[in-house]
Amino acid sequence: MQILFLMYHYFNTNEIYNGIRIFIAAYVWMTGFGNFSYYYVKNNFSFMRFCQMMWRLNFLVLVACAVLSNDYMCYYICPLHTLWTLFIYVGLGVKKNMNSTKLGITIKFILLFASVYIIWDIEGVWDIVFTPFRYLLRYRNPHTYETNDMGEWHFRSALDRYVWIFGMFCAYNFPNFERFIYWVENQSVTKHIAIKGLLFTIVTVGFYFYVQGIYLLPKVEYNALHPFTSFIPIFIYIFYRNFTPRLRAQHNALFCWLGKITLETYILQYSVWLHTGHPNYQPKQILNVFKGYPLMNFAILSLGYIFLSYRAFHLTGDLRDALIVNDTNKLAWNLAKVLVSCLLLYVVGWSVRRVF
Repeated sequence: MQILFLMYHYFNTNEIYNGIRIFIAAYVWMTGFGNFSYYYVKNNFSFMRFCQMMWRLNFLVLVACAVLSNDYMCYYICPLHTLWTLFIYVGLGVKKNMNSTKLGITIKFILLFASVYIIWDIEGVWDIVFTPFRYLLRYRNPHTYETNDMGEWHFRSALDRYVWIFGMFCAYNFPNFERFIYWVENQSVTKHIAIKGLLFTIVTVGFYFYVQGIYLLPKVEYNALHPFTSFIPIFIYIFYRNFTPRLRAQHNALFCWLGKITLETYILQYSVWLHTGHPNYQPKQILNVFKGYPLMNFAILSLGYIFLSYRAFHLTGDLRDALIVNDTNKLAWNLAKVLVSCLLLYVVGWSVRRVF
């Protein structure tokens, strides 16, 4: 997914826009699936764990914003995943004893769904909730003359507002899904083939109607339906991916490795691989070091880009392990030192810009 997402930006392939929207929804789905799996199984809602997640999601992007004078929303994936991670953390962390019962989990699912509906689907509520965070979530787009600098955040956050709940639902029902698969595969050959054949037919027919009726719609019309339908291709992929034991057992080691540095490749593409030219500009141009040799330019810069993303991934992890420790007092002191250091650097940067 990330490779196609990056190619979409590099080659400006707008014709696959709807597919890219599904990929982003799949990442948000994984936020719901992964966080629910961890908190539900580990029951670890410690401040240390919370800081680790926030550090992983936001350290590199905040450094990029500070160095390049970009708005936080220029890298919208980071605030998007941060928001839904906070929803899951609070949703499962409050009254966490309810997580151990089906009724309790069901109530929490309903409350989370209702919260999203109220904030995004009832007019005026979204503004009340997010306007206080305008300085952090605004996006001043130099390409347009829009006066509503919160419009980008409203658009991005609304597109995938429900699919993370579907991710949580899948994580909660994963043991049931696993038991169902093993039950089907332990039936007699005839019954096994009949059940899987029926399911395959139903899912494939549903996939055909989804593609024809929703996926092939123009961009604007598709976006209107995306928040309510993005779970469909994700579910279909899960079904096909787990259709046989052989399919479940296969994976691509290269893609698995690249998946670990997804966040870094997303952030660094703006300044290492592509070219924006000015703060807050979208990457509309290719960074052209070897002029007249596009293939050489692509190959060499891509290698450097992947290497830097890999190093940034490990540096983020190393700093996290050094600063976010399992000692509340030391952790608080380390965070205080980080905040003071950031404040001093901000003052120095502001002073330099005023002088020059």
